[in-house]
Amino acid sequence: MPKAPLPGRFWSRTFDGPRPISDQEYQEVCLSPADTEVEIALGTLAQYYCDRQPQHWNDKVADAQSIEDCALACTGIETCKGTFWKSKDGTCWWSDQDLLVESDGEPSSCTVVPGSVYMTVRKGHPDGCAVDLAECRRKTRTLEDEIEDWKKKDRDSATQISDLTKQIKDLEEKIYQASTCPVHGRDWAVYQQKEPSTGYGGRNEIIRKKAMSAFLAIVFFIPMP
Repeated sequence: MPKAPLPGRFWSRTFDGPRPISDQEYQEVCLSPADTEVEIALGTLAQYYCDRQPQHWNDKVADAQSIEDCALACTGIETCKGTFWKSKDGTCWWSDQDLLVESDGEPSSCTVVPGSVYMTVRKGHPDGCAVDLAECRRKTRTLEDEIEDWKKKDRDSATQISDLTKQIKDLEEKIYQASTCPVHGRDWAVYQQKEPSTGYGGRNEIIRKKAMSAFLAIVFFIPMP
């Protein structure tokens, strides 16, 4: 009976969606490995073996955009025992064999391939922590979208306030110009001067101006017979 692969170098990180295939991704996987399975999708656990691949493989996996995609591909192939990802060219391959050891249980030197990442997957119960984390991330994205909406509304409000302020200034300018319009060749502002409010002479000045205003109104606005 085939023996299960010996524990190798493992990798763990939170599942945050596919990342571009590159050697940098391999470095992130294999420079800081952790001896644990990783939940790469809800209820799907993966175990990674760095610098390993089986001696036999069946075919290339199309459209594997990341190491996570390569691991998940095995769940859709009936006879798949594991997949491996090659950092050299960013390709993914699946195999119906899971032997990484010799008959005596020792690691097979033929399966040691620098730059490759062998992985096995299994279905398990969803990790409650991972579920909570996914929900927190969903809420975070919702809040970030809401913040962006408010920022846009704030920019729109600032533009509206600026436009209204300009309209007010334009109207104030028109009011000022209207207050200095000439009346039959005379400057109306002459009759809009501040009236004195104190002293006997001040009261006489008020009476005089009112009388003059009444006289001018009669002269300029009442038709002559």
